Amino acid sequence: MPGWLLLVLAAIAFWSIGQLPWIVTGMRLGISDAWPDVPPRGAPRVALPFNEYAFQPLLVGGVIGGAAAVALSSWAAPSVRWRRTLAATAGLLALLIALGHTLQVVDGELGERREARLLVVALVGFALVSGVVGLLAGAVLARGRHGLAWPVAAALVAGLAGPWLNDLVHRSPALDGSWTDTVARWHPWVGGALLGICLAVWGARPAVRLIGTVAALAVLWVVPAALTALGYVTYYGTRTSPSRQTVREVLDSGRDVFVEALKQTSAPVVGPLILALLLGLVGAVVTGSPSRPTPGVAPTA
Repeated sequence: MPGWLLLVLAAIAFWSIGQLPWIVTGMRLGISDAWPDVPPRGAPRVALPFNEYAFQPLLVGGVIGGAAAVALSSWAAPSVRWRRTLAATAGLLALLIALGHTLQVVDGELGERREARLLVVALVGFALVSGVVGLLAGAVLARGRHGLAWPVAAALVAGLAGPWLNDLVHRSPALDGSWTDTVARWHPWVGGALLGICLAVWGARPAVRLIGTVAALAVLWVVPAALTALGYVTYYGTRTSPSRQTVREVLDSGRDVFVEALKQTSAPVVGPLILALLLGLVGAVVTGSPSRPTPGVAPTA
């Protein structure tokens, strides 16, 4: 794959893969108090989800899209220099173009309230941070199993893959209720399976790799609780007048929600962790077991 093709495909992958759940819905601007004159039906199309409920889709889409964009650098020709940098640059450009299109549409519908401007600023900043985190995670994964950041990046992408799939299925108009119910019940296990495969590739030798394994499992444990707290903070934070007191109260409540979510011991929370650990251990045993020498041939032959 030449360098120019890598740039094009990485830009397309960042948006089309990361925002696929948004694309299948028709990409209509969501209802919001920040743009009250937009009708529920016939709303203009925007490249990114953009309203009070869009923080989690922006996070999931940015990380998944960024990782997918940089992953394409692995298929670039060996003669292409700075492959990961090229792919990350293309993904960042795609994010900026999508934000530019969305802001252009929103600016014509934005209300006069200060809260409306603050919401737009928060959404833009959150989209940028999420996209950059995804690009960095993809760069770490594409670099190969070097350093303890590799399993952590794998855990972040794996932990958000389940919510991405769940969002895609629930937004798709072509799927019936049986599919959506099944995916809603089992999507947390997607992250456990993906991380287990990554931990099997990561291995357990030398022993320092166990630190990366523990860190990856911790990330997989924290991600669902963080998404729950994010949903709480953004829901109630966008429905109160922004002041220092209300922001402090919402953040304190969000912290409590996060801590309580971490304490959950239900199967959808603990099960994916156990699955990831078991798959990682089995893979480490299989890949770490020495091969038997052929009879009559010296082991050093």
